[in-house]
Amino acid sequence: MLKRALDRLRGTRHIEWLLMLIVLAAAVLLTTGTDFQGAAPATEIERRMEAVLSCVEGAGQVRVLVNSPESMPAFSQGEMKTTGVIVVAEGAGDVKVRLALQQAVRAFLGVDTGQIEILTMREDGS
Repeated sequence: MLKRALDRLRGTRHIEWLLMLIVLAAAVLLTTGTDFQGAAPATEIERRMEAVLSCVEGAGQVRVLVNSPESMPAFSQGEMKTTGVIVVAEGAGDVKVRLALQQAVRAFLGVDTGQIEILTMREDGS
């Protein structure tokens, strides 16, 4: 009975096309939609923050990740629902730079300093 059902399915080209479509969709999902090292593409707010924070004296290259319940910055009637922010900067090893970045993030997003983590970027920039 199972063999007859499989033979019937093999006879139709629809299954082959469906399997090929699934494989193609998986390949597209795996090769697109990533920014660096498998991370999701930066949101608009993250890109804006990276541009501004990289202008802080001594900060160098900056990457920002904003975490919210919706996995992106969410504004609800003017309130940010951010649960945490990670800033990775080349110059974060300097205490003054680290503090300046933290204060800028706090001012921009209105989050507590306990929700902000400032990390030093690896020397290869990734």
